[in-house]
Amino acid sequence: MCNSYETYVITKDADTNTQEVWRNPAADIVESKDKFSVYVTMPGVTKENISVKIENDELIITGRKDEPEQNDRKYVLREIRRGNYVRKFKVTNLIDKEGIQANYENGVLTLELMKKADAQPKSITIN
Repeated sequence: MCNSYETYVITKDADTNTQEVWRNPAADIVESKDKFSVYVTMPGVTKENISVKIENDELIITGRKDEPEQNDRKYVLREIRRGNYVRKFKVTNLIDKEGIQANYENGVLTLELMKKADAQPKSITIN
């Protein structure tokens, strides 16, 4: 697996100056003997606003954190990210794409990408 860390700015309509910013959430990837575990942080994003898909050998994770109602708020400091998140990872042919499992809890999306049986290390018995 490989990845890139970028912020994407996408113009919604060529006739307007409206832009939509897509930010990359922080991620960790841990490799073990039989799988890759991917942890992606998206605090404040609801499970219903997260999408995970495999397309053209890419694992694509998107999420959206809606803007809370303003109700005459006057921010003194504003660092909490709002808007859209996207993170893409290249997926090698070592991954069983049908066996990917996802769980979202406490602002962290956890993906378990199982390695194909023939990609896992094997011990050879010596006679």
